[in-house]
Formats: sequence, structure tokens, C-alpha cells
Amino acid sequence: MPSSRVIRRLKITLFFNSYLIASWASATLPDIKTYWPKSEEALQLEAYSRTSTEMESLAKNGDPESQYQMAVLYREGKGVSKDFGNMATWLTKAAAQGHKIARFDLATAYQLGEGMPKDVNEALKRFRELATEGMLDAKIRLGLLLSNGTVVPADVEEAKRWLLEAAASGNPTVKTEVGKMFNFGQGLTKDYAQALRLYREAAEQGNTTAMNNLGVMYKKGEGVSKDFEEAVRWYRRSAEKGDMDGQMNLGYAYMKGEGIKQDSTLAVEWTRKSAGQGFAAAENNMGNFYANGMGVRQNFPEAVKWFRKAADKGYADAFVMLALAANQGGKATAKEVQESMALLRQATDQGYPKAFYVMGLVYRDGAAGVPKNLSEAAKWFQKAADLEFPEAFLDLGGMNEMGWGIKQDFVQAARFYRKAAESGNAQGQYQLSILLFNGKGVPKNPQEGLAWLSKSAEQGFPKAQKDMGYIYFYGSGITKDTVEAAKWFGKLADNGQADGYFGLGLIFFEQGQRDATKYGEAAKWIRSAAEKKHPTAQNYLAVMYANGLGIERDQDKAISWFRKAAEQDEVAAEYSLGHIYEDGLGVPIDHKIALEWYRKSANHGYQPAAKKARMLEMQQ
Repeated sequence: MPSSRVIRRLKITLFFNSYLIASWASATLPDIKTYWPKSEEALQLEAYSRTSTEMESLAKNGDPESQYQMAVLYREGKGVSKDFGNMATWLTKAAAQGHKIARFDLATAYQLGEGMPKDVNEALKRFRELATEGMLDAKIRLGLLLSNGTVVPADVEEAKRWLLEAAASGNPTVKTEVGKMFNFGQGLTKDYAQALRLYREAAEQGNTTAMNNLGVMYKKGEGVSKDFEEAVRWYRRSAEKGDMDGQMNLGYAYMKGEGIKQDSTLAVEWTRKSAGQGFAAAENNMGNFYANGMGVRQNFPEAVKWFRKAADKGYADAFVMLALAANQGGKATAKEVQESMALLRQATDQGYPKAFYVMGLVYRDGAAGVPKNLSEAAKWFQKAADLEFPEAFLDLGGMNEMGWGIKQDFVQAARFYRKAAESGNAQGQYQLSILLFNGKGVPKNPQEGLAWLSKSAEQGFPKAQKDMGYIYFYGSGITKDTVEAAKWFGKLADNGQADGYFGLGLIFFEQGQRDATKYGEAAKWIRSAAEKKHPTAQNYLAVMYANGLGIERDQDKAISWFRKAAEQDEVAAEYSLGHIYEDGLGVPIDHKIALEWYRKSANHGYQPAAKKARMLEMQQ
């Protein structure tokens, strides 16, 4: 028999190679030179030093291992001409003497019809016999054949039984691969509980693929509550052991700040480790980092280099990104533009949905030397949408809502936004919520609108988080709840968003109207937002300086902040400047300047300013 080391290789490789086609049990044995048995102890291996004639002599004398090796020689064409008929003859002889691997390979010969008439029923019978005797490879083959249903009629329940028995053998790779079948519903009924169990067992045995896959299940909330922090824990365990999927996913988590503090530098570091192993998806992500200046200095030639590495491996996304990167920054030569568009068209010719979508972007934006054409863009977006590409639903929703390149149609806009929302797209969920709140293209339904808005906010979409904060702050259609409002504003603030700072400041400002000591905390948050050029926050900060609310009264600083807000068309600030110049509050009275500010505020829709402007005009 082969050594235990050889058997382990057999079990693992057979499993990977057997999903759709049969694979010989000895296909991954070492070269025959390392497999010839000693004459005095047939079960031991030593360097090959005998001729096929000597081996044949032992085989004819009834040595089952030699008979099996003769079959291998005829199958591989080593030392003899390749001959499946002779292969089958020697396999039959060895199998008749109980040689297990020969029995397995003979069943495979029946399955494939090599060296004998094809007989899948005979193959199944022989695989079942071996599986019943406990042979791991036979359990795996039988489970795969019965789950696939292309060679023999599918029997999912029997397939499940054999595959679970195989997984129970304790081999972590087998557990992981069977876990995948349950996870993705490949040949077996999707069962997240089984997938989680098998992944967890394999992960605890050190299987890095299982560790990574557990992380993915926690991220997606498959069979467990969605938990980004737990996902990152498993990604890290996988990544630190060198798993390229785990490294890439950990890098992505760092880039998005999912389950861990956002860190672009570490995102690039982990993604680079994965790309260094030749993982095409990670190479493509490295291209994205350089193209967008995320965690690295923006460098389009470097982006092109990484995209090309991935494209050379046939990674479809890279064809598309290569086309885009070569055109960025106005630095591409005419030849590079032509080459990049050729790559993009190559991807569209292959029917790749993302390529259709990007071609739509090219026509929408007038990029890569292509004239802007919104109607043509809509056609390409539709091609992508027909292939269920979520981002295309979003763009088609926007084009229908705004009437860009196509007739404005809110019903169609709502339909496309709903498809984007149902696919899990956070912005699609947000856009659908807006239409539901306003009854555009759909019956007005604030309750459903709030449900979609909440889904979008839970995914971290900033506009949705801001709106959720204001809905709870003002009690718009629901019970006012400043604690819940603070939760959503706090999420934005944690990510450095000015809207989050201002929202928190607004809560304390309202509390300050009942308890003046709260104005100090309000001023702190509102200042943080104002310094990030949030116009409403700048106006509030000016009001607080003008009235000494939580900070020392200072009319000069008040005027300065009113002016900063007014320069961003903040109507209340424009009105306040009109009032300041009309009454000479910290500045000389100047009705001409006052009138200018009142008119600006009025033009932006502020009615009190229009009234003030008319009064000043009558005085002149």
C-alpha cells in the first residue's frame, strides 16, 4: 500500500478534482519511480529500478500491487505504450484480489468508459461497496456524483449522507469543501447551519479557507446574526496564516471600516500580501487603490500595472478597470485610449455585465474619447440590468427619475430603485425610501419608506443615517426619540462626518433651551461641523457667538461665521447679515449691503428676507 503521506494527498486532490469529472485515485501519486515495491516486502516503497518487464513478471505471478502498477504504466504510457484496454485488464486483476485503489480506479474506468464499455450503474455499485467499507475517496466520489446529477440521476439525500460521512472522517479539507456545498447550495440543499458547523470544525483544525469562509458568513449574516467584528476576527486568523482570501478580505474590511477602525494603510498592506501570492482579485483591488489614491499616492501607471496582472489571469473586472485607468487624469495617449476601449469592448463581447455597466458610464460621462450620449448610456445600463447587475438598476432609476437621456418616468424609476434595493444596494434602498415618502412613482407609504431607509442606514449609507437622525430628532411620522437620533448622528460622527457632528450639536442645542449648561457641549459639536464647512453649523455657531450661548459673546466672530455660511448660500445666514448691516450690529449701518444680502436670501426662497428687501427698497 502507499504510505500514509501519499494517501493524504490522494484524498485531498481527488476531492478537488471530482466535482464535474472523474479523477483517477492514483492521479496525484508520486512518479512511478518512487512507487515500486520491494520484492521482499511488497507494501514498502523504494526508488524505481526495475523495468516494466520485471514488473510484469511480478504481476503475472499474482502480486496485486504490481498488477496495479502495470495498470498505472499503461494509463500513463510510462515504459509502455498508453493502452486503456491493458490498463483495465490489470485493474480488474488487482481489484479481484481486493486492492482498494485498483477497485476505486476500476469503478472510475466504468464511469468514464475507458478500456471497457461505459457503465455508470456498475461504477455506482462499486463506489458504494468501497464507501460502505469506509473508503473516504469513494464516499466523496459517490456524494459528488449523486449531488451533481449529470452522470447519474441526482439523489440529494443519499449524496448528503455520503458527504457528511466523508466530512466526519476528520479531514479538515473535506469538511471545508462539503461546507462550501452546503453554504452555496452546490449539489446539496443550502444549509447554513451545516456549513457553519463544518467550517468551524475545520477552522479549529487550522484550515485557513474555513476560517475565511466563516468570516464571510458572519459578514453576510448567513445562519448567524450579521457581525462585522466576528467576521474580521476570522479573516485575521486566516490572513495571519497566509491565506490569500483572508488577506484580501481583511484588507477590504480595513478599507471600509467594517468591524474594525478604518485604516487605508493597513488595507493596502494586507491586500498587497494577497496580491503577492498572485491572487487576481487582490491584484485588481491593488489597481483600484492606486487608481483612486486610497492608502497610497494616486498613480495611474501603477494602477494599470496591477489591473494588467489580474487581466492576464482572465479576471473579468480587470479588463474593465484597465480600460478606465488608462484614461484617467488626461494622461493617456491616444494609443492607450484606443487600447483600453478595445479591452472594454472585448469584455462586452464576452457578455460581462460589469463591462456593459462601465460602457454606460463612458457614454454618460463622455470619457475615453467617446462623445457624451445619455441615450446610449441608458442602453448599456439596460444591458447590464438585464443581467441583474445591481449598480445598473441604480443608474437607470436615476435616469428615469431625472429624465436624463430618456423620458422622465417616476414609475420606472421606482421599479429600478426597488430592484437595486432588493439586491442589497444601500443607495438604491435610500432612493426608494425617498420616493415612498413622497409618493412619486409609487403610492405614498412612509412606513415602508422608513423600513428601506433603516436598511440603508444599517449598511452605513451616510445620507440614510443623517435622515434617520433627523426623523427621530423631529419625530417625523414617529415618536420623537433623541436617544435614537443621537445613535444615528453618532455613527456619522464616528466616521468624521460633519452631518454627524452637527446633529449631535443640534440635540444639545435643543437641550440648552431648557438647561443652559448644555449649550457648551452643543458649541463643541457645532464648531466641529462648522470647521468642516457645514453651512448650517456655521450659521448656528454664528448665532451662538452673537448671543453668547455656551461660548463668550463675540460679534466679530459671529459676523465671520455668518459670512462663511452665507458664502455657501445658507439663507438664514444671508438674512442675518442683512439684519446686521441694516441695524449696524458690529458694523457701520449700510442699507445697500443689507439689501444685497436680503435679496440673496429671498432669491434662495426665504420669504422673511423678501419682505425685508421690499421694505428697504421703499425707503430708498
